[in-house]
Amino acid sequence: MNETLPSSTSQERTRLPFGPWPCPIHLLSKPKGFPFHPGSLSDRTWVPIRIVRRRTGSQRRRASMAKAMAVRTAPRTHACAGGPWGRRQAMQTAVMLAVARPADVLARTTPPPPGYRLHRDRLDGYTYVYPKDWVPVTTAGADSFYRNQNNLEENLFVDISSPSSSNYASVKDLGSEDAIGKRVLDQYLVEFMSTRIGVKREPEVVESVFRDGPDGKLYCDVMLRLKSYVNNNQFGITPEERVQYLEWDRILLATLGVANRRLYQLRVQTPTATFLDDVERLQTVRDSFRVMDLEEEEL
Repeated sequence: MNETLPSSTSQERTRLPFGPWPCPIHLLSKPKGFPFHPGSLSDRTWVPIRIVRRRTGSQRRRASMAKAMAVRTAPRTHACAGGPWGRRQAMQTAVMLAVARPADVLARTTPPPPGYRLHRDRLDGYTYVYPKDWVPVTTAGADSFYRNQNNLEENLFVDISSPSSSNYASVKDLGSEDAIGKRVLDQYLVEFMSTRIGVKREPEVVESVFRDGPDGKLYCDVMLRLKSYVNNNQFGITPEERVQYLEWDRILLATLGVANRRLYQLRVQTPTATFLDDVERLQTVRDSFRVMDLEEEEL
């Protein structure tokens, strides 16, 4: 312990264990960040000891986020093939989904035409487009209802049969094309039944045809014309006092489809006088009607 430190002119040099640069022993000072080692008192040297600093909360969060990103960006493997999930597997999966549920895929991926809005009911399983200038109407009788605000006699709505009282497999369960047209006509006559005296209805089935939709399902398009006549004097005694006149004349369109063992009907009505002016828009609405199969747990 009686050692004498060399003077500043001493040429004695030593190498520190923590660096390659030589320096005089008497100029040694306590390096920052390195504690004094008790075992090195006799040698008058400082031994570097690594200090592990505890990370702060923000540093730990950044480290965990970096680890999560590394796991998320790692290449995925296909459970069946065992190889990387590439473009080919994604395209095959998309094709399988389109084949399995074509109506649902078309409804999600096909945007409505210009000038139309899309109505999609995920609960009951149907979709269609309607003109943008039509407004929704709240009603308790129909599942969905829209009306032309510029022509109040022009509207559409969807009617669905009860799941407890229907068990349809196809539209053909209702019969032939003529039978379905007669069925829809009788349904309209019941709905337009009136208790007024002297009311007369003149129905006509214009067409009733089957067609295959883009989703692979079978639909039936029905077109009716219905006229209503009333008397100008319901309490007249003689025929001269009860003169009939035309109250209204309408074109009634119906598109029928079957899904989930239920019968879906898209029904559109418009005045005969304006039918030719709006026939293209109404035909677009009819052609866009799709019914979708729901999962068993959704029924």
